[in-house]
Amino acid sequence: MSRPDDLVERASRWLAARLTRRSFLDRAAKLGIVVAGGPTLATFLADRAEARVCGQTGVTPRCPTFDCVGPGDVWGWCWYASPGCCTNGGLKKICDCCRVDYPNVHGYCPAGTNVRCIVESCWADPRVMTVPVARVGGFSAAALAAGRSAREHPRAGRDTAVLVANDGPLPAAVAAPVAAAAGAPLLVTGSGWLSGAAVSELQRLRVRTVLTVGPGLDGAVADDLASYGVAVHAVTSAPEPPAYSLEALEWLRARGEVHRAWCVVDQGQSRAAAPLAGAAAAAGRAALLVGIDAARQATEGPGGVAVTYLAGAEAAPHAGQIPGGNAVRGADLPALARAIAAVVVDGEQRRHLTLALLPTGSASILSGLAAAGVVLLHPDGHLDPPLLHWIADRPHAWARAVACGSLGTLGDPAYHDLQAAVNHFETRALTGVAGQGLPVFEQPPAERELGRARLASVPDRPAGSYWVARANPDR
Repeated sequence: MSRPDDLVERASRWLAARLTRRSFLDRAAKLGIVVAGGPTLATFLADRAEARVCGQTGVTPRCPTFDCVGPGDVWGWCWYASPGCCTNGGLKKICDCCRVDYPNVHGYCPAGTNVRCIVESCWADPRVMTVPVARVGGFSAAALAAGRSAREHPRAGRDTAVLVANDGPLPAAVAAPVAAAAGAPLLVTGSGWLSGAAVSELQRLRVRTVLTVGPGLDGAVADDLASYGVAVHAVTSAPEPPAYSLEALEWLRARGEVHRAWCVVDQGQSRAAAPLAGAAAAAGRAALLVGIDAARQATEGPGGVAVTYLAGAEAAPHAGQIPGGNAVRGADLPALARAIAAVVVDGEQRRHLTLALLPTGSASILSGLAAAGVVLLHPDGHLDPPLLHWIADRPHAWARAVACGSLGTLGDPAYHDLQAAVNHFETRALTGVAGQGLPVFEQPPAERELGRARLASVPDRPAGSYWVARANPDR
């Protein structure tokens, strides 16, 4: 930047930091002349002025995510814009993320802080994420399972964990409902050795008993666990998947009735989808069975399984052979993942679920998410519109969301979209073009406290609040 331009930039920011939006632009708004992207400011800050869209009064960039948790960051207040800034008729909210001594305008920030970036939404307050979103990395199934466990069980003191060998996708899938019933994390290790990720997580949790499901954990692993003061209890003893899946079913039945089951077969797409089906079974308090004969056997006798979902191209055609059988199909593995998730969310009407997302290119480590709740696969680095819309159309299903994996995981733009989708921020409804200006008005004083307008079950503000009348997401 040339020296004259640099001087103008510094002078503009110095002046802006002392003439707050509240003291200056609010007065202008009351006169009906607030125009975002107006020609005067555009003269001084032409490049950044083009960033303004419907309802904005300044040129501060949008925050890369909805998290305002960096060093020195704090949420400020919001200002509103209506009508026309949201295609769904909602009230557009623009809120300041502020940082101590940041070289920008003061905005609606606490004393000593200035605006670092802004967040925008329709309907819900974009400062308040009632559904937290996090990242869990991992290049292997063992690392992914340990990372997910640390996220789900942040406090130590878990007496029990479930441990399976990374011997294909079937052991973890069968073990997922066992882990859910035991209220225990599901960890993955090697067949003849104890993975470092599993050891670290067992020690962090201070686990004393490990439940094992399926074959593959030889005596050396048990000896290693014993050296860490961990006892081993085998839930299953059979070597083959159909047999040990039925043993796991009996273990579950000893702890309560089991009316539903998922079934996969040990080949092709159905085998690859086993961790997806296992996660669905765990979320729906069902069992995971391997093989058509095992599924048929599970329906027999008093207390037999009443509903069985057969997942994948190889299992689905046999649905008519199983009493209560239902075929679950998908053209490819990501489509099948969505079909499996739809059974849990739409068919069984489950709520308060964990939503885990994994890049399609990392499907080989799906075993690490076998007990993760609802698992969806996305293209590397982004969320395609159909998947994003599917998530956003079910905002009340999610208790938390986790972007998983390492290679191909979600970058900030897609992470931002995920936060919006699960929190009813309705960023899809935002409208307007660069340089467009519409009147704005500041947040009413009674609604400025962070989260108050979203979280209070009974509004304690004066009746007729614009927020409550038009923008409460629960109405």
